[in-house]
Amino acid sequence: MPTASRVLGALTAGYSIALAAQPKVLAKPLKLTRIDGSVDPTVAMLCRGLAVRDTASRLAMLFVPEGTPLKTATVIRAASDIGDAVVFGIGLADPGARKKTIAFASLVGVLCLLSLHTG
Repeated sequence: MPTASRVLGALTAGYSIALAAQPKVLAKPLKLTRIDGSVDPTVAMLCRGLAVRDTASRLAMLFVPEGTPLKTATVIRAASDIGDAVVFGIGLADPGARKKTIAFASLVGVLCLLSLHTG
């Protein structure tokens, strides 16, 4: 469990940091950009909020002690990803963006759960 969860936390923390720096990384595949490709400040704020949440939980997977703390951090991370799949899957207007978001967020959530059972 520790190695897989920690590696997953590290890899996905990098993605979350990129989202905080450049909200377009998330807004574009969600089809939440303006016609000119720019990101509305309100959308950017929400993307950064998600990125901060994700970075914190993913770094927890990297730095908390092994055992119950790591299991808890990993389950919280999985719940957040699966929650994102549900919320964005219901709320996004673009059908293609919905499908991709459900697939990606669910995949990461399931990988988190699987990491609890691997080395």
